[in-house]
Amino acid sequence: MNIVDEIKQGTKCDSIHRPHSILGRMVCISIHPGKIILFPFVHWFNKRYKGRYKFVRSIFAFDIFLLGVIATLATLAIYFTYFGSSSFTKHIVFEAVVAPKEIVSGEQSTLVIRYKNKTSEDLKNSILNLSFPNHFLLQEIKKDEIISSSQQIDLGTIPINGSGEIHIKGVMFGDVGGKQVFKSTLSFIHGTKTDVFAEKFSEFSFSPERSTLALSLSVPKTPIAFQPIRGVITYKNTGTIDFPYIHIQPTWPNGFELNRTNATEKNGVYELPKIKAGSNGEFVFEGMLYDVKNPIIFTFLPSFVFGDDVYKQEKLTQQVEVIPSQIELTQTSESKTIKPGTDITINVHYKHTGNTPLSDVQFGIESTNPFISNTTKYIISKKQK
Repeated sequence: MNIVDEIKQGTKCDSIHRPHSILGRMVCISIHPGKIILFPFVHWFNKRYKGRYKFVRSIFAFDIFLLGVIATLATLAIYFTYFGSSSFTKHIVFEAVVAPKEIVSGEQSTLVIRYKNKTSEDLKNSILNLSFPNHFLLQEIKKDEIISSSQQIDLGTIPINGSGEIHIKGVMFGDVGGKQVFKSTLSFIHGTKTDVFAEKFSEFSFSPERSTLALSLSVPKTPIAFQPIRGVITYKNTGTIDFPYIHIQPTWPNGFELNRTNATEKNGVYELPKIKAGSNGEFVFEGMLYDVKNPIIFTFLPSFVFGDDVYKQEKLTQQVEVIPSQIELTQTSESKTIKPGTDITINVHYKHTGNTPLSDVQFGIESTNPFISNTTKYIISKKQK
Protein backbone atom coordinates (compact mmCIF):
# COMPACT_ATOMS: atom_id res chain seq x y z
CA MET A 1 0.00 0.00 0.00
CA ASN A 2 1.41 3.34 -1.04
CA ILE A 3 1.30 6.55 0.95
CA VAL A 4 -1.76 7.91 -0.88
CA ASP A 5 -3.77 4.79 -0.06
CA GLU A 6 -2.71 4.96 3.59
CA ILE A 7 -3.91 8.57 3.77
CA LYS A 8 -7.24 7.67 2.11
CA GLN A 9 -7.75 4.82 4.55
CA GLY A 10 -7.06 7.20 7.44
CA THR A 11 -9.72 9.66 6.23
CA LYS A 12 -12.37 6.91 6.03
CA CYS A 13 -11.74 5.37 9.44
CA ASP A 14 -14.57 4.80 11.88
CA SER A 15 -15.20 2.90 15.10
CA ILE A 16 -15.03 -0.44 13.27
CA HIS A 17 -12.65 0.07 10.39
CA ARG A 18 -9.34 1.34 11.66
CA PRO A 19 -6.24 1.77 9.48
CA HIS A 20 -3.40 -0.66 10.01
CA SER A 21 -0.51 1.61 9.07
CA ILE A 22 1.01 4.20 11.41
CA LEU A 23 0.46 6.99 8.86
CA GLY A 24 -3.18 6.02 8.41
CA ARG A 25 -3.78 6.07 12.17
CA MET A 26 -2.14 9.49 12.50
CA VAL A 27 -4.46 10.85 9.77
CA CYS A 28 -7.45 9.21 11.48
CA ILE A 29 -6.61 10.81 14.85
CA SER A 30 -6.08 14.26 13.33
CA ILE A 31 -9.38 14.18 11.35
CA HIS A 32 -11.62 12.13 13.65
CA PRO A 33 -10.45 12.64 17.26
CA GLY A 34 -13.96 11.98 18.56
CA LYS A 35 -14.08 8.59 16.87
CA ILE A 36 -10.81 7.59 18.44
CA ILE A 37 -12.09 8.49 21.90
CA LEU A 38 -15.21 6.39 21.29
CA PHE A 39 -13.27 3.31 20.17
CA PRO A 40 -13.17 1.72 23.71
CA PHE A 41 -16.87 2.37 24.32
CA VAL A 42 -17.90 0.96 20.92
CA HIS A 43 -15.76 -2.10 21.52
CA TRP A 44 -17.24 -2.63 24.99
CA PHE A 45 -20.83 -2.13 23.62
CA ASN A 46 -20.34 -4.67 20.83
CA LYS A 47 -18.77 -7.22 23.16
CA ARG A 48 -20.98 -6.93 26.29
CA TYR A 49 -24.33 -5.37 25.29
CA LYS A 50 -25.17 -5.80 21.60
CA GLY A 51 -27.79 -8.49 21.02
CA ARG A 52 -28.23 -9.31 24.73
CA TYR A 53 -30.88 -6.84 25.91
CA LYS A 54 -34.18 -5.50 24.57
CA PHE A 55 -33.46 -1.84 25.23
CA VAL A 56 -29.73 -2.23 24.76
CA ARG A 57 -28.90 1.40 24.01
CA SER A 58 -30.83 2.74 27.03
CA ILE A 59 -29.20 0.22 29.36
CA PHE A 60 -25.75 1.03 27.98
CA ALA A 61 -26.34 4.78 28.36
CA PHE A 62 -27.56 4.31 31.97
CA ASP A 63 -24.46 2.25 32.84
CA ILE A 64 -22.23 4.92 31.35
CA PHE A 65 -24.06 7.52 33.48
CA LEU A 66 -23.50 5.50 36.64
CA LEU A 67 -19.83 5.11 35.83
CA GLY A 68 -19.60 8.88 35.38
CA VAL A 69 -21.24 9.50 38.78
CA ILE A 70 -18.88 7.06 40.51
CA ALA A 71 -15.82 8.64 38.85
CA THR A 72 -16.99 12.12 39.86
CA LEU A 73 -17.55 11.12 43.49
CA ALA A 74 -14.13 9.43 43.65
CA THR A 75 -12.48 12.53 42.22
CA LEU A 76 -14.22 14.77 44.76
CA ALA A 77 -13.23 12.45 47.62
CA ILE A 78 -9.62 12.50 46.53
CA TYR A 79 -9.67 16.26 46.17
CA PHE A 80 -11.16 16.96 49.58
CA THR A 81 -8.94 14.37 51.23
CA TYR A 82 -5.64 15.59 49.82
CA PHE A 83 -6.29 19.12 48.63
CA GLY A 84 -9.46 20.41 50.30
CA SER A 85 -8.09 19.78 53.80
CA SER A 86 -4.75 21.42 53.06
CA SER A 87 -6.55 24.38 51.49
CA PHE A 88 -8.49 24.80 54.74
CA THR A 89 -5.62 24.23 57.17
CA LYS A 90 -3.33 26.70 55.43
CA HIS A 91 -5.45 29.39 57.08
CA ILE A 92 -4.44 28.05 60.49
CA VAL A 93 -1.24 29.93 61.27
CA PHE A 94 1.56 28.52 63.41
CA GLU A 95 4.84 30.25 64.20
CA ALA A 96 7.60 29.64 66.71
CA VAL A 97 10.26 31.76 68.40
CA VAL A 98 12.86 30.82 70.97
CA ALA A 99 14.17 32.76 73.95
CA PRO A 100 16.94 33.61 74.38
CA LYS A 101 17.51 34.19 70.67
CA GLU A 102 20.91 32.45 70.83
CA ILE A 103 20.38 28.73 71.38
CA VAL A 104 23.12 27.08 73.43
CA SER A 105 23.58 23.31 73.39
CA GLY A 106 23.23 22.07 76.96
CA GLU A 107 21.53 25.23 78.24
CA GLN A 108 17.91 25.94 79.11
CA SER A 109 15.76 27.77 76.57
CA THR A 110 12.05 28.44 76.00
CA LEU A 111 10.24 27.73 72.74
CA VAL A 112 7.07 29.80 72.19
CA ILE A 113 4.55 28.41 69.69
CA ARG A 114 1.88 30.90 68.60
CA TYR A 115 -1.24 29.85 66.69
CA LYS A 116 -4.24 31.66 65.17
CA ASN A 117 -7.42 30.47 63.47
CA LYS A 118 -7.84 32.55 60.32
CA THR A 119 -10.43 30.20 58.80
CA SER A 120 -14.15 30.97 58.58
CA GLU A 121 -15.09 28.16 60.99
CA ASP A 122 -14.54 27.26 64.63
CA LEU A 123 -12.00 24.50 65.30
CA LYS A 124 -13.72 22.14 67.75
CA ASN A 125 -12.13 19.48 69.97
CA SER A 126 -8.67 20.81 69.14
CA ILE A 127 -5.78 18.65 70.38
CA LEU A 128 -2.14 19.70 69.94
CA ASN A 129 0.47 16.92 69.98
CA LEU A 130 4.12 17.96 70.30
CA SER A 131 7.19 16.02 69.17
CA PHE A 132 10.68 17.01 70.32
CA PRO A 133 14.22 16.29 69.04
CA ASN A 134 16.08 13.31 70.46
CA HIS A 135 17.44 13.91 73.98
CA PHE A 136 15.56 17.17 74.40
CA LEU A 137 15.21 17.54 78.16
CA LEU A 138 11.63 18.75 78.68
CA GLN A 139 11.12 20.73 81.88
CA GLU A 140 7.63 22.15 81.52
CA ILE A 141 4.88 23.12 79.08
CA LYS A 142 2.75 26.14 79.92
CA LYS A 143 -0.54 27.38 78.40
CA ASP A 144 -2.62 30.12 79.98
CA GLU A 145 -0.54 29.87 83.16
CA ILE A 146 -1.35 26.15 83.42
CA ILE A 147 1.84 24.09 83.71
CA SER A 148 1.99 20.56 82.33
CA SER A 149 4.58 17.95 81.39
CA SER A 150 2.35 16.19 78.84
CA GLN A 151 3.15 16.52 75.14
CA GLN A 152 -0.58 16.39 74.34
CA ILE A 153 -2.44 19.64 75.00
CA ASP A 154 -6.22 20.08 74.90
CA LEU A 155 -6.97 23.44 73.26
CA GLY A 156 -10.74 22.98 73.28
CA THR A 157 -12.57 25.09 70.68
CA ILE A 158 -10.50 27.69 68.83
CA PRO A 159 -13.00 30.30 67.57
CA ILE A 160 -12.70 32.26 64.37
CA ASN A 161 -9.72 34.64 64.76
CA GLY A 162 -8.94 32.94 68.04
CA SER A 163 -5.28 32.67 69.03
CA GLY A 164 -3.02 31.43 71.79
CA GLU A 165 0.53 30.58 72.90
CA ILE A 166 2.29 27.47 74.12
CA HIS A 167 5.52 27.90 76.15
CA ILE A 168 7.88 24.92 76.10
CA LYS A 169 10.84 25.07 78.49
CA GLY A 170 13.69 22.59 78.20
CA VAL A 171 17.32 21.90 77.35
CA MET A 172 18.57 21.14 73.85
CA PHE A 173 21.48 18.75 73.42
CA GLY A 174 22.53 18.81 69.78
CA ASP A 175 25.34 19.43 67.30
CA VAL A 176 26.62 23.00 67.37
CA GLY A 177 25.62 24.34 63.96
CA GLY A 178 23.30 21.36 63.44
CA LYS A 179 19.51 21.23 63.24
CA GLN A 180 17.02 20.60 66.02
CA VAL A 181 13.49 19.92 64.74
CA PHE A 182 10.30 20.41 66.77
CA LYS A 183 7.06 19.07 65.30
CA SER A 184 3.42 19.75 66.14
CA THR A 185 0.16 18.16 64.98
CA LEU A 186 -3.13 19.98 65.56
CA SER A 187 -6.16 17.70 65.17
CA PHE A 188 -9.67 19.20 65.20
CA ILE A 189 -13.22 18.99 63.86
CA HIS A 190 -14.81 21.69 61.69
CA GLY A 191 -17.77 22.11 59.38
CA THR A 192 -21.06 24.05 59.32
CA LYS A 193 -23.37 21.18 58.32
CA THR A 194 -21.38 18.03 58.95
CA ASP A 195 -18.35 17.46 61.15
CA VAL A 196 -15.10 17.07 59.23
CA PHE A 197 -11.95 15.76 60.90
CA ALA A 198 -8.70 17.49 59.86
CA GLU A 199 -5.10 17.89 60.95
CA LYS A 200 -2.54 20.67 60.70
CA PHE A 201 1.14 19.67 60.64
CA SER A 202 3.89 22.16 61.51
CA GLU A 203 7.65 21.88 61.81
CA PHE A 204 10.11 24.29 63.42
CA SER A 205 13.91 24.07 63.09
CA PHE A 206 16.54 25.66 65.33
CA SER A 207 20.33 25.49 65.37
CA PRO A 208 22.51 25.69 68.52
CA GLU A 209 25.14 28.37 67.99
CA ARG A 210 27.50 27.42 70.79
CA SER A 211 27.89 25.04 73.72
CA THR A 212 27.94 25.18 77.50
CA LEU A 213 30.87 22.72 77.33
CA ALA A 214 33.92 25.01 77.40
CA LEU A 215 37.46 23.79 76.65
CA SER A 216 40.84 25.42 77.22
CA LEU A 217 44.33 24.05 76.54
CA SER A 218 47.40 24.66 78.69
CA VAL A 219 50.86 23.76 77.32
CA PRO A 220 54.35 25.14 78.07
CA LYS A 221 54.88 28.64 76.69
CA THR A 222 58.13 27.67 75.03
CA PRO A 223 58.12 23.97 74.12
CA ILE A 224 61.35 22.75 72.56
CA ALA A 225 61.72 20.36 69.68
CA PHE A 226 63.00 16.86 70.51
CA GLN A 227 61.79 17.31 74.10
CA PRO A 228 58.81 15.93 76.03
CA ILE A 229 55.68 18.05 76.29
CA ARG A 230 52.75 17.91 78.66
CA GLY A 231 49.34 19.42 77.95
CA VAL A 232 46.22 19.84 80.05
CA ILE A 233 42.75 20.39 78.61
CA THR A 234 40.36 21.84 81.15
CA TYR A 235 36.75 21.13 80.26
CA LYS A 236 34.01 22.97 82.15
CA ASN A 237 30.24 22.77 82.42
CA THR A 238 29.23 26.43 82.26
CA GLY A 239 25.50 25.64 82.29
CA THR A 240 22.92 24.83 84.93
CA ILE A 241 22.28 21.21 83.86
CA ASP A 242 24.46 18.18 84.62
CA PHE A 243 26.16 16.85 81.49
CA PRO A 244 26.06 13.30 80.12
CA TYR A 245 29.25 11.48 79.17
CA ILE A 246 31.78 13.44 77.14
CA HIS A 247 34.09 12.37 74.32
CA ILE A 248 37.16 14.24 73.12
CA GLN A 249 38.62 13.48 69.71
CA PRO A 250 42.09 15.01 69.27
CA THR A 251 44.00 15.69 66.08
CA TRP A 252 47.67 15.58 67.03
CA PRO A 253 50.20 17.73 65.14
CA ASN A 254 52.69 16.16 62.78
CA GLY A 255 55.92 15.33 64.57
CA PHE A 256 54.18 14.75 67.91
CA GLU A 257 54.18 11.28 69.47
CA LEU A 258 51.65 10.60 72.22
CA ASN A 259 52.94 8.60 75.18
CA ARG A 260 50.02 8.55 77.62
CA THR A 261 46.81 10.23 78.80
CA ASN A 262 44.61 10.04 81.89
CA ALA A 263 41.53 8.94 79.87
CA THR A 264 40.30 5.73 78.28
CA GLU A 265 40.84 5.62 74.53
CA LYS A 266 38.68 3.83 71.95
CA ASN A 267 39.17 4.21 68.19
CA GLY A 268 41.05 7.48 68.64
CA VAL A 269 38.38 8.98 70.91
CA TYR A 270 38.88 9.56 74.64
CA GLU A 271 36.01 8.94 77.04
CA LEU A 272 35.52 11.34 79.94
CA PRO A 273 33.10 11.01 82.87
CA LYS A 274 29.86 12.90 83.47
CA ILE A 275 30.24 16.41 84.79
CA LYS A 276 27.91 18.35 87.06
CA ALA A 277 26.72 21.89 86.46
CA GLY A 278 29.44 24.45 87.27
CA SER A 279 32.12 21.75 87.62
CA ASN A 280 35.20 21.08 85.54
CA GLY A 281 37.62 18.28 84.79
CA GLU A 282 41.02 17.73 83.17
CA PHE A 283 42.22 15.71 80.22
CA VAL A 284 46.00 15.31 80.54
CA PHE A 285 48.30 14.11 77.77
CA GLU A 286 52.07 13.66 77.52
CA GLY A 287 54.24 13.04 74.50
CA MET A 288 57.39 13.87 72.57
CA LEU A 289 58.01 16.61 70.06
CA TYR A 290 60.33 15.56 67.26
CA ASP A 291 61.03 17.26 63.95
CA VAL A 292 58.04 19.63 63.83
CA LYS A 293 57.27 22.63 61.65
CA ASN A 294 56.12 25.85 63.29
CA PRO A 295 53.52 26.48 64.36
CA ILE A 296 52.15 23.16 65.53
CA ILE A 297 48.36 22.94 65.84
CA PHE A 298 46.43 21.00 68.47
CA THR A 299 42.76 20.35 67.70
CA PHE A 300 40.21 18.82 70.08
CA LEU A 301 36.58 18.07 69.20
CA PRO A 302 34.34 17.48 72.26
CA SER A 303 30.96 15.73 72.07
CA PHE A 304 28.00 14.93 74.29
CA VAL A 305 27.25 11.20 74.33
CA PHE A 306 23.82 9.59 74.82
CA GLY A 307 24.27 5.87 74.18
CA ASP A 308 24.94 5.56 70.44
CA ASP A 309 24.06 9.21 69.75
CA VAL A 310 26.95 11.68 69.67
CA TYR A 311 26.47 15.47 69.44
CA LYS A 312 29.52 17.47 68.37
CA GLN A 313 30.23 20.65 70.30
CA GLU A 314 32.56 23.60 69.71
CA LYS A 315 36.00 22.59 68.45
CA LEU A 316 39.10 23.82 70.27
CA THR A 317 42.03 24.73 68.01
CA GLN A 318 45.27 26.16 69.38
CA GLN A 319 48.56 27.04 67.71
CA VAL A 320 51.82 26.58 69.60
CA GLU A 321 55.22 27.97 68.64
CA VAL A 322 58.02 25.44 69.15
CA ILE A 323 61.60 26.45 69.79
CA PRO A 324 64.14 24.49 67.74
CA SER A 325 66.45 22.17 69.68
CA GLN A 326 68.93 24.24 71.75
CA ILE A 327 71.37 21.45 72.58
CA GLU A 328 73.95 19.94 70.29
CA LEU A 329 75.46 16.61 71.39
CA THR A 330 78.51 14.72 70.19
CA GLN A 331 80.16 11.67 71.72
CA THR A 332 83.49 9.86 71.53
CA SER A 333 84.78 6.60 72.96
CA GLU A 334 88.27 6.23 74.45
CA SER A 335 88.50 2.65 73.13
CA LYS A 336 88.20 1.69 69.50
CA THR A 337 87.33 -1.89 70.46
CA ILE A 338 85.16 -3.17 73.27
CA LYS A 339 85.69 -6.48 75.08
CA PRO A 340 82.73 -8.07 76.87
CA GLY A 341 83.02 -7.77 80.63
CA THR A 342 85.24 -4.70 80.56
CA ASP A 343 84.41 -1.07 81.16
CA ILE A 344 83.95 1.45 78.39
CA THR A 345 84.40 5.19 78.68
CA ILE A 346 82.25 7.47 76.53
CA ASN A 347 82.75 11.21 76.45
CA VAL A 348 79.61 13.25 75.73
CA HIS A 349 80.10 16.81 74.55
CA TYR A 350 77.12 19.18 74.73
CA LYS A 351 76.71 22.72 73.47
CA HIS A 352 73.95 25.27 73.92
CA THR A 353 73.32 26.61 70.40
CA GLY A 354 70.30 28.85 71.06
CA ASN A 355 69.55 32.15 72.71
CA THR A 356 67.09 30.95 75.33
CA PRO A 357 68.33 30.03 78.82
CA LEU A 358 67.88 26.33 79.67
CA SER A 359 67.70 24.52 82.96
CA ASP A 360 67.34 20.93 84.19
CA VAL A 361 68.93 19.55 81.03
CA GLN A 362 69.35 15.79 81.12
CA PHE A 363 70.57 13.14 78.74
CA GLY A 364 70.99 9.38 78.70
CA ILE A 365 73.05 6.81 76.83
CA GLU A 366 71.39 4.03 74.88
CA SER A 367 72.76 1.24 72.73
CA THR A 368 71.36 -1.60 70.66
CA ASN A 369 74.25 -3.79 71.85
CA PRO A 370 72.89 -6.27 74.45
CA PHE A 371 76.19 -6.17 76.36
CA ILE A 372 75.92 -2.47 77.09
CA SER A 373 73.38 -1.54 79.74
CA ASN A 374 73.05 1.93 81.21
CA THR A 375 69.69 3.63 81.87
CA THR A 376 71.07 6.40 84.05
CA LYS A 377 69.84 9.93 83.26
CA TYR A 378 72.59 12.52 83.63
CA ILE A 379 71.33 15.90 84.82
CA ILE A 380 73.04 19.21 84.18
CA SER A 381 71.56 21.35 86.92
CA LYS A 382 73.43 24.52 86.15
CA LYS A 383 71.73 26.90 83.75
CA GLN A 384 73.47 27.05 80.40
CA LYS A 385 73.50 30.19 78.30
